[in-house]
Amino acid sequence: MTAHHKIIVTNILPTGSSFAVKEETGEQIFIPAAVSKAADLHIGMVANAMLIPNRHESENVQWMAPIILPSEADIETPDAVFKKLDEFEYPVTAEESGISIFSLQNAHTVGRIVKLIAKESPDARAVLYWSASMDKV
Repeated sequence: MTAHHKIIVTNILPTGSSFAVKEETGEQIFIPAAVSKAADLHIGMVANAMLIPNRHESENVQWMAPIILPSEADIETPDAVFKKLDEFEYPVTAEESGISIFSLQNAHTVGRIVKLIAKESPDARAVLYWSASMDKV
C-alpha cells in the first residue's frame, strides 16, 4: 500500500542517497540517490513523498520514498515552460534551463515542448535535453 506523507530531510550521503523522517511520526525514510538528486533535496527541506515499506534489511528505516512529489508552487504551466525554453537557441538540460523536471515532463506530456534523450553509447547513461520546438534541435 502506498501513501503520501510530509517528510523532513535529515541527512544526505556523499553518494546522493538521503534520509528523512515522517513529519507526523518521526519514522525513518530512505530516499534513493536518483530520487534525491532529481528532487534536488537538501537537509531541512520539507517535501511530500510517496512512501512504501522499506524492503531492505533495516530495523531503523521503516520506509522508502521512490517518489518525491512537487508542491503546486514548484510546477510551471506548459506555456510558461515553452516561453522559458524558447529563449534558448538549442536544447538544454533541466539544470541549464532552471525549470523543474516535473514542469518539463508535464509540458512534454501535453505536447507543448520537445524531449530529447541522448547517449554517448548504447550502455551510457541517458541525458535528457529539452527544447521549445524541433526547429531548435
